[in-house]
Amino acid sequence: MSNAPRRLYLAGPMSGHAEHNFPEFNRVAALLRAEGYEVFNPAENDDGGVERPRSFYMRRDIPALMDCDAIAVLPNWQQSRGACLEMWIAIDLDMPMFNCRTRDGSFSLERIETIDIKALPFSCEPDPSRREKQPTDKRVTGTVEKNQGAAGPGAPGESRLVGSLREPADRLPAAGRSLL
Repeated sequence: MSNAPRRLYLAGPMSGHAEHNFPEFNRVAALLRAEGYEVFNPAENDDGGVERPRSFYMRRDIPALMDCDAIAVLPNWQQSRGACLEMWIAIDLDMPMFNCRTRDGSFSLERIETIDIKALPFSCEPDPSRREKQPTDKRVTGTVEKNQGAAGPGAPGESRLVGSLREPADRLPAAGRSLL
């Protein structure tokens, strides 16, 4: 049990939800704390303020994620640009990932073993309103797998991204497009 994560980062959708989904974040954080976890809950920072730009909160929350042992996600996290980014970071840091589930009045954390990045309805694309300020338009494709044996890179049980970061063909010079 000494390898079990104790400090969890809570991620999930906020934008577009009533009260920025803070009541659900706070409810789940309380349930996790009752189970003995230390929880970083983004909804508790700045006294629940939401007046600043999204970038302010992400710049503050990402370092907190890196100080945690694992990430726990609320339902529908895939629909949140911020939660997708936080999951990408957790994957890259090989952090354990958990779904927060409520069924029939009970609460549980379920370990996420595999994520099919291609199947995500939201691919962590840059904010469309800022696209003109971001001339590169790179795409990440692939899946996250657990290394099951000694073959290949990484230790057994370690997560790894299987895929690539590529420039879309229409953004490559003509010589590069002919190679595709």
